[in-house]
Amino acid sequence: MPTTKSHKSHKSKKSKKSPKSKKSSKSKSSSRISRKELSDCKNKYCSKFVDKYDKANIKHMNKLRDHILKNATSSKQKAIIRSNMEKNIKKLTSKKMRKINLDQCMSVFCNTKGCKGTILEDGKKYPPAVKARLFKIVKNKTSQNKLFKESKKIRKTLFKNKSSVLKDNFYEKLSPKMINKLKKQKAVSGCATHGFL
Repeated sequence: MPTTKSHKSHKSKKSKKSPKSKKSSKSKSSSRISRKELSDCKNKYCSKFVDKYDKANIKHMNKLRDHILKNATSSKQKAIIRSNMEKNIKKLTSKKMRKINLDQCMSVFCNTKGCKGTILEDGKKYPPAVKARLFKIVKNKTSQNKLFKESKKIRKTLFKNKSSVLKDNFYEKLSPKMINKLKKQKAVSGCATHGFL
């Protein structure tokens, strides 16, 4: 009788230990990137990225305005062109657009969940979040379907028969030089094939 009791108690101890060890392994993997690192990625990498993106957009729009103005014949026409371009610049650099660009940057460079929500998301199936985002940005149905087909084709080319193309949260074909550069700039992931958006 005492032997069976000790055997039972030994079994119960084992069953208690196994879920604990599972929990600890999960917490280790999730705590690999700290809150500070994520905060730095958002505030140091992505904020700078959005600033650069805004400047590039303004520069491009101003060049486009100057080019169109050359062909304008009347002063009224020129005034309309200037007004329209100013409106476009305001839209492109608005708080709403900055948030969209910041979120996009974070999904690519501050992503700790296997590039979830991007075209490089782990798994065999096309990520539904990517499709939803494409359809949200582009309203025209023909353009939506065209973009979706193209995006699926790109993913198929990248993945082939694999379920993941990532190594430590970075696209496996990114050069070590590019990865080091991104990390120095405070990025914690590289969910883009060229290391930039």
